[in-house]
Amino acid sequence: NLSNLSITGGYNVIGSDTYYDSSEISVDNMKDGGAAGGIFVSNAIPELKNIIISNNKASYGAGLLLFTSDALLDNIIIKNNEGIAYDYLDENNVSHIVNAEAGGVQLYDSTPVFSDVVISDNSAEYGGGMALLNSSIALGSNILIANNSATVEGGGLIYTVFLMQEGE
Repeated sequence: NLSNLSITGGYNVIGSDTYYDSSEISVDNMKDGGAAGGIFVSNAIPELKNIIISNNKASYGAGLLLFTSDALLDNIIIKNNEGIAYDYLDENNVSHIVNAEAGGVQLYDSTPVFSDVVISDNSAEYGGGMALLNSSIALGSNILIANNSATVEGGGLIYTVFLMQEGE
């Protein structure tokens, strides 16, 4: 069990069942040009409780990114996170633009269970509040998705098989 924890350098859970329960876990003000500014979970089944994820920036899943993970999320607030687009040059000096997907939560091939979750005041190009990709399904009760915005599609939520990156 983790309690009274402040995460200031980012967080990543990979490859095992994990349990988190705290009244004061806070993930705040992380910045990343890639995936998951706040919390990234890959190939795991964690239980996350009593967490606030806020003021993070990333290109996808700025607040929370679940990649092939079926997490249990209880009493979670995901707010004021921002999906940011960026461009890069590949090895052939060709420019590519990465879209801003999922300001709040991005699910990729995941089926989490939400209970008492608020996803609010997040923004991105696609899926300001939440993006469900590649057959993801969000299950649960008492889920509020409010006051999120998207500049292209899905202010509250977008559901798609995949989002095309420019140049693909």
